[in-house]
Amino acid sequence: MIHESTNQTVQLFQTISQHCPKLKYLQIYLIEECLCDFKQILINCQLLEELSIYRVRKYLDPNVGERVLKTLIESAPLGLHKFHLGNYSIFEMRSLKEFFSNWYERKPMWLSIIEVCDQNDKNDLNNMIEHYKSVGIIERYENFHIDDCMLGKDYELGL
Repeated sequence: MIHESTNQTVQLFQTISQHCPKLKYLQIYLIEECLCDFKQILINCQLLEELSIYRVRKYLDPNVGERVLKTLIESAPLGLHKFHLGNYSIFEMRSLKEFFSNWYERKPMWLSIIEVCDQNDKNDLNNMIEHYKSVGIIERYENFHIDDCMLGKDYELGL
């Protein structure tokens, strides 16, 4: 579902928002220009349970990842709890911590991440994940190395 232009992506997001209220699964390629339309999808698609977020552009402003997580906290339907993050490096550790901390009144999340980070970030992320598992914010967690994904290994959470 990679799109040739920003306008096509915006149009697709608007169409989903307006015509797919029973949507349960969505895979998006993150671009900055679609954040408002992404919010409308979350508001209008109240049956959404699972979301995969990937990034299209190699270099993305780190504030975009923070805005995506804030949008999820503010607008995600209560049933949304399965997340696949195609590359968590678009999210700063501080933003992830805030996101997990604000998920406390929701269904515990199932989280999978394709890792493409250095060892220090990996250790910090794993420690944070373990903490939020211990307090019931994260129910299931899997991470996968980018090489596994390129080899076609399944990275679903038993869905």
